[in-house]
Amino acid sequence: PSQLALDNYRAEECWNESEKLINEKIK
Repeated sequence: PSQLALDNYRAEECWNESEKLINEKIK
């Protein structure tokens, strides 16, 4: 895979983790 694809994948993973944490705080 290209470096750009890897970076995008990592960014998406981080975003998903952030959303999970935010959702937990809202509850």
